[in-house]
Amino acid sequence: MIMRSPLEIGHLIKSRREATSMTQADLALSIGVSRKWVVEAEAGKPTAEIGLIMRVLSFLKVTLTVDDEPHLHISAAHHEDIPDVNDVLAAYRKMP
Repeated sequence: MIMRSPLEIGHLIKSRREATSMTQADLALSIGVSRKWVVEAEAGKPTAEIGLIMRVLSFLKVTLTVDDEPHLHISAAHHEDIPDVNDVLAAYRKMP
């Protein structure tokens, strides 16, 4: 699963918490934070402390993996089979 925002991480936390039938108060007590913090984290608070996010993910048995491989970036120099957008538009404009 790819997570790209605090909101997506928050939804994951909420989903895992609910899957274990825990209340927000139960989770807060288990990891040593306030219920308010859990509410904010589940809502995707972008300034939530990373250490606490890691703690809650660990408690919920979620493993965080980081992929820093550059394979996600496409370079036209290496992919000659990708058509030039201007050529595609020019061909489209010539169509009857």
